[in-house]
Amino acid sequence: SLHRTPQPLFEVGYSVRNAAGQTVKQDDTVTSEPGHLQQFYYHRARFASGGGVEAASDTEAFPLFVHDEIHLLQSGTTTAREFLSRFLPLVAAPFAKRRSLLDRALEDLILNHWGEDARPPMITVIAIAATWGYFRRQQSQNLTLTPDMPVAFGQGSNQKSSGTDGDREPSPSLVVCKWIVRHCPARSDLQEEEEERHADRDGHLFSHQLNRYSQLGVTLAAETLYIGDKTFDWLKLLNFLPEYLLPTPLHASQCQGEDRDRLINSFRGAVNQVFQGFRDQQALRVAGVGAAASGDVAAAGAAGAAGQDPNEVERSKHELLLRGLCLFCPSINGLRGLYARVMEDCPALLETVIPWINNRIRSMHFGAQDKEDLKSMIQDVPFMHSDDTAIQLITSQHHPSAAFTAPEIIEFVKLVTQTRDNVRPAGPQLQAAIRRW
Repeated sequence: SLHRTPQPLFEVGYSVRNAAGQTVKQDDTVTSEPGHLQQFYYHRARFASGGGVEAASDTEAFPLFVHDEIHLLQSGTTTAREFLSRFLPLVAAPFAKRRSLLDRALEDLILNHWGEDARPPMITVIAIAATWGYFRRQQSQNLTLTPDMPVAFGQGSNQKSSGTDGDREPSPSLVVCKWIVRHCPARSDLQEEEEERHADRDGHLFSHQLNRYSQLGVTLAAETLYIGDKTFDWLKLLNFLPEYLLPTPLHASQCQGEDRDRLINSFRGAVNQVFQGFRDQQALRVAGVGAAASGDVAAAGAAGAAGQDPNEVERSKHELLLRGLCLFCPSINGLRGLYARVMEDCPALLETVIPWINNRIRSMHFGAQDKEDLKSMIQDVPFMHSDDTAIQLITSQHHPSAAFTAPEIIEFVKLVTQTRDNVRPAGPQLQAAIRRW
């Protein structure tokens, strides 16, 4: 089954030895037999490498142990807590201290046993994310990835990271990253699962340590796809990750060449995808209401079962994605395009989105093109003529700087307080902000 992990297979051969240890009979036939591994063998294990020489660091050993532990978890032999308690001593073994070995094991399970699109149990996703979280904590020491770090990203064990250090870990596996993003549950789903277990008096499903490691693992997947691959496919993780673990926003003005183009195009694609989903949701909602009005109970029930009823849950989900698009928008031109789509497709959310756009202006690292686009946006977009926009400019997180000097900021503040007909006085909050600045 694509949903279950099979037992590990061992290549087994048989021989007969006498009391002196000499082989008197050898069966050259090698068969594959399933079997279990024992957790207490981790530190003492020695595995035969090429030529029959024993080595304490065989790259085939760790994936085999990971395979077995996930099989035990999915078969119900161990719980999520027990899985983590067994995994931690496993990764302390002499043959298991590289994340690339874990990537190899997980890629094999995803591609050859489960399938990338097959829906796995929630607990499997959390447990696998926790294994990645352990390595992120050990190797990064809570260091957040930034664009200027010498880290390469790619197809896991198939690509080596840049640099002259031969011991550097390969970049995280994109196969595993996309699998985690595709199947990661929402925080609300985890809470419902916990509440059900508490009602049944089954105890807590997830320990604090497991939650922490799983969050770090999901963060690593998000950072790899966003900072390394320059994509926005990970935005759905906003319903799982706490805000303090989100990746550092990228700026188009700080990217060069292909990276800049890929970042901008990926953002546009994400905007189109979010609003297309919003339109599809509205169409299904209208179909469900129409079915109910015409007495088609079955069709109306199907629309309700699909989660397309106009309720606060769906609204919150859409608002979360819009907030993510504002928070991680790479340029002023992107903000303007996002504002136009909100005006066109969901004007009811405009008042909600405007503060998020202003906050992104405050955190934006301006380049030459951003300043030109900001000037045009101030002239054409009515809400930009507000004290809130001016305050965000003078309290910018990255400026004044050589790229956006103090005199330039003052000129933009003046532009904000002007209209085509007159100049309005600054409000008390803007005046106070100017004095502090």
